[in-house]
Amino acid sequence: MTEAGRAIPARWLGAAIGAATGPAVGFGQAWGRTGDGRAWVWVFAILVLAFLGAVTLPVFTRDGERSGEIGPGFGSLFGFSVGLVGGAFVAFPMGSAIGALGGVVAGASAVLAARWGARTLRRGAAWAAGLGSVVGASAALVVLAIWM
Repeated sequence: MTEAGRAIPARWLGAAIGAATGPAVGFGQAWGRTGDGRAWVWVFAILVLAFLGAVTLPVFTRDGERSGEIGPGFGSLFGFSVGLVGGAFVAFPMGSAIGALGGVVAGASAVLAARWGARTLRRGAAWAAGLGSVVGASAALVVLAIWM
């Protein structure tokens, strides 16, 4: 994931995957009606999962800083785990279950979109991570809406 010789920092990519998984957690809680599913839960889920992703993804990279070795398969697995753990914290039980399933789609989509954005947009790593987050969240919500 290079962009003018620089890779997207792992913290930013982790935050992008976590934030992309957040709307799936909010959707699961609203759909399940087992707790509060209002808009503040969605915002809280996005913030908590973005923080969780930003803190934990650098652990899995080789030097803790660069995310060049992160592929869509690992992004999918990472999105699953962030959605499962963060969803359990924010919106248990349905937020956790649906967040994990949405995280599979969100993680892979976020990584692919961030890679594409870093190569073609040439606006910076933050733009690429933001694009990955928006594309990942959109893909996860579309897949969950079709599935449910």
